[in-house]
Amino acid sequence: MKRNVTFIFFLFALCCINAKEIIFQNKEQQWEITDVRSNDEYTAIFCDITILSNRAGCMDAHTYDKRGSSIYIYGEFGRKNIVASKFDGNYKPWEMYPGHEEWNYFAKRQKGKVAHAIFYFPRIPAGVKAIGWHYDGGWADESAPSDKYRCPKFEVNPIELKHNTNPTPQTGWSERKLKEYWSEHRPAPMEGIFNFLSTSNSTYWGNSRHRLAVKKDGDQYQVIYLHGSNETIWSEGELKGVFSPTTSKGIYKVDKWYIDNKMLSTGDLYVEYDARKMTVYDNIAYVETHFMKLYPAYDVDESDVSPLYPKNPPSDSQDTAKVKGNGSGFFVSSDILATNYHVVNGASRIDVVVSTSTKVESYRAKVLCVDKVNDIALIQIDDKKFSPLLTLPYDISKTAIDVGSSIYTMGYPMASVMGQEIKITDGIISSKTGYDGDVVTYQISAPIQPGNSGGPMFSKKGDLIGITSSGIPGAENVGYAIKSGYLHNLMDAAPIDIKNISHSQAAGKDLPEQVKLFTPYVALILIY
Repeated sequence: MKRNVTFIFFLFALCCINAKEIIFQNKEQQWEITDVRSNDEYTAIFCDITILSNRAGCMDAHTYDKRGSSIYIYGEFGRKNIVASKFDGNYKPWEMYPGHEEWNYFAKRQKGKVAHAIFYFPRIPAGVKAIGWHYDGGWADESAPSDKYRCPKFEVNPIELKHNTNPTPQTGWSERKLKEYWSEHRPAPMEGIFNFLSTSNSTYWGNSRHRLAVKKDGDQYQVIYLHGSNETIWSEGELKGVFSPTTSKGIYKVDKWYIDNKMLSTGDLYVEYDARKMTVYDNIAYVETHFMKLYPAYDVDESDVSPLYPKNPPSDSQDTAKVKGNGSGFFVSSDILATNYHVVNGASRIDVVVSTSTKVESYRAKVLCVDKVNDIALIQIDDKKFSPLLTLPYDISKTAIDVGSSIYTMGYPMASVMGQEIKITDGIISSKTGYDGDVVTYQISAPIQPGNSGGPMFSKKGDLIGITSSGIPGAENVGYAIKSGYLHNLMDAAPIDIKNISHSQAAGKDLPEQVKLFTPYVALILIY
């Protein structure tokens, strides 16, 4: 998050160099860095320029191409171009002069006179121990006389700093450790892992696509950085923020929030949580930034799904067990179904409900194998009353399809509310990559709702081309589906030989006929 201030009224905290340093000298002038200071928003380099001869000296800076300013500082944080400068009280904000321009300060003074200069840059992150400085003072016009008003060009690296300490404490948590902890201790509703989704003002918030964790800590919640910012400045497990409950349900007051440069935000921040996403509001700047909850998956969150029971449940002592949630799945072999790993993760019992035109049957199932990285699971029906299938009416594609291709999905979204009748959504392939450039998934225009996860995605020809996996709360026409090629990889790696019993029967059939044909092979999966 960023904030505009007036440069002239800077109050700089100490962020000083170890000693004064001469950085450039020729027959006419000498440049010496006297200090480096920072406030919340800017870093300033202070210089003394001493005239060494009675000839005219020159201090010049310009932007003569599209790459930006020829004056910048650099380091592990990247590069930051100059935003303002001051020569003996003559103040210049560089952003007022875009494009091709020059500014020359001719020091027509006697030998021994000193000019004082300050160069302002965006604030370097707290914790940085050294910076480099590039100063390109050469003329834009190379034909200028070499013996008149020649301006210095130099590069200094490193300028070592002290007192620029890192203020963000290390919590000791990583994404792996958090997931291991939550697998043994059921997370509180607010706890979980969140990915940056969008912001109403990227200039104010910044362009980093943070992945954050929220962990309950007594009466407060810690926001823990995982990745997505400048990885050389931030490290996994560092504290990003702290917030506390208010008297309003779902609204939290931010007590502390570190922005990208590791300085504390001066905004009036609040967090709103609605079980599927987290929104950070700044009530002063009127900016809101959204994060999508990725873990635990919302469609198997007991607090998000009402109790649900199959119409024909298995008859054993666990019949009255409470259903934690539901997902979808589909057959890939005679008694094996595919779904998402996050659907079955942590389940103590799995029931597969299969519907035909005449009956609804429920069967007990077990996890056969999983691909945690790509969010795929194979489950096998383990029920004596189930009759293995002889054939499947669709082929499982091994190749990707093109952007713009028509698709449709089948599944059981929000079955506790919308019922146990299969639901169909159609759309197109919007992109061959998913959220944040993920090559494993497609982005599709068909919405994915809680309970859709693990269902099949078909092409208009009736080929199975993907597994629906997630949606974005508030984005009705955005969903993601895992490419079917990754399903083939898991089937090949399964501990048992999975025979291909596919025989496409969809050729020449329109959508209603395909749906009727495929419905008995798409299952409602209940998680206990």
